[in-house]
Amino acid sequence: VPQELTMSQFVTIIRNRMQLNANQAFYLLVNNKSIASMSTSMAEIYRDDKVRI
Repeated sequence: VPQELTMSQFVTIIRNRMQLNANQAFYLLVNNKSIASMSTSMAEIYRDDKVRI
C-alpha cells in the first residue's frame, strides 16, 4: 500500500474489491482494536501503531 494513501482511499479500494453496496457496513480495525481517522495516511498509521507494540 502506498504510504501517501489515506485511510479513506484505502477503505474505498477495499470496499470496491469486496463489491460492497453503499448500505453495507465495513469496519477496518488497526491492530484488532481501534478505528483510524479517515484522513490519516498509511504512513502515519504504521508509525503510530509501530510505537504502541
